[in-house]
Amino acid sequence: MTSTVPDKHCPTCGHDGFQATEDSRGQIQELEGQVQNLNTQAQDTAQKLAESEDEVRRLRQNADPSLPAVHPMPSAQPNAEKELPPDAQSQQQQSRLATFTSLLPSRRPSDTPSTLPPSNPRPETGFQDIAGLRDTLSREQNLRKAAESQLSQAHSELEELTTQLFSQANEMVAQERKARAKLEERVTMLERRDVDKRARLERLEKAMERVERLRKLVG
Repeated sequence: MTSTVPDKHCPTCGHDGFQATEDSRGQIQELEGQVQNLNTQAQDTAQKLAESEDEVRRLRQNADPSLPAVHPMPSAQPNAEKELPPDAQSQQQQSRLATFTSLLPSRRPSDTPSTLPPSNPRPETGFQDIAGLRDTLSREQNLRKAAESQLSQAHSELEELTTQLFSQANEMVAQERKARAKLEERVTMLERRDVDKRARLERLEKAMERVERLRKLVG
């Protein structure tokens, strides 16, 4: 004897719970792929940002103007000045002043700035690139957080749906067991009644045979 198992549908809304579980799993796999792509993009952006910062640092070092050759002269030979007599020190200082004065006319104010402008735009461009990379990295991090939040929500929904399906399945199994137990009990009762009926029929047949024998004896 076969028994029918009820369909695995939600008793309240009527939707197919197993199909919903498969849809949730597919959504979770898609979100996991998005998170992985965002992580890769964030790593690439961080690497580009680090390379740009190194480039800007190098450009800054190249853009710094070199110091004039006469700058370290006052402290170039302190020990030699201590060993010279006062007259020689005075003559040496006057000679240095004369040399420094002779160099001043050749260093016009327009000479120094003329060498700086070509190197200034490159650091500014580097700063703009870094700012753009930082904005891109921030957007990718925000997208990754949003994707991770959706993934966590999908996991929670999947767990809740799985728990609900297990509860419904257990309830249906319990109902099926009860129905089967009742059916088996009814079958047992019908079989017992059938046995009783057969026993009665056998007794009636034996009684009829006795009656026939008595009739023959009397007749």
